[in-house]
Formats: sequence, C-alpha cells, structure tokens
Amino acid sequence: MAAVRDRRALGERWLPPDDGWERVDALDDAAWRDLVARLDASDAAVERALRGAPPTRLAGSEKLLHFLVHHDVYHAGQIGLLRRA
Repeated sequence: MAAVRDRRALGERWLPPDDGWERVDALDDAAWRDLVARLDASDAAVERALRGAPPTRLAGSEKLLHFLVHHDVYHAGQIGLLRRA
C-alpha cells in the first residue's frame, strides 16, 4: 500500500529499495497483530490520499489502482487458504 501511495506521489519509475517486500523473521501472535495494524494503517493512508485528491490528480492512475485492488484480493485469498489449512 505504501509503495503504491509513494509511487503515485513520486512518479511511476520509483520503486522502494526493498521492492516493497516486508521482512518477517518470526510470526507469533504479537508479530501478526503488528503486521495487520501496519496493513490497516497503510490502507487508511491510501484511502485518505484518494479521497483528498482532485480528479485531475488521479487521471492516469487507473492501472495502478486496479493493481492495488487485485493485489489485495489475491493476498486475502492466500491468507484465507492458509488460515483454513
């Protein structure tokens, strides 16, 4: 989410130094809650940016926004499958 927000702000050629991957060394309950909280905060930041942007600012962002939605749905499906396993 942050990568999408920052990429839109900084230009299409920008990529984060780690390609947007978060390193997870251990996944206990506290680490999981922290990851979910960070995801929620990132979602909220993207939503605020979209709500506050004039339509002219969003022009040309359609592919990036579609990517964001598809990316989240894909990973939500993965999480659902892992939780069921």
